[in-house]
Amino acid sequence: MKMRRLAVAMCFSMLPGGAFAQSIPLDDPTKLILHKVSSEIVMYEGRSALRVVEAEEHKDSSPDKFVIVRGMDFDNGSIEVDVAGMPIDD
Repeated sequence: MKMRRLAVAMCFSMLPGGAFAQSIPLDDPTKLILHKVSSEIVMYEGRSALRVVEAEEHKDSSPDKFVIVRGMDFDNGSIEVDVAGMPIDD
């Protein structure tokens, strides 16, 4: 009986990381570090979304603009996001 439990536990431990998947709500601004961008919560195609745009005061600055999510413990794996965008005028 103990061997069967061990075998089952070993099989579950070999499953893909879906068992450890995290869903991160982005509607709390204290969880975000904004670098040269501004953000707001909007409705997009019937879903709540985080809109991130270039901050007005950084329009002509270097292209390093991003958002960091605080409190993430991430070593190895994949990040899945839905991204929508439009080309900008040159």
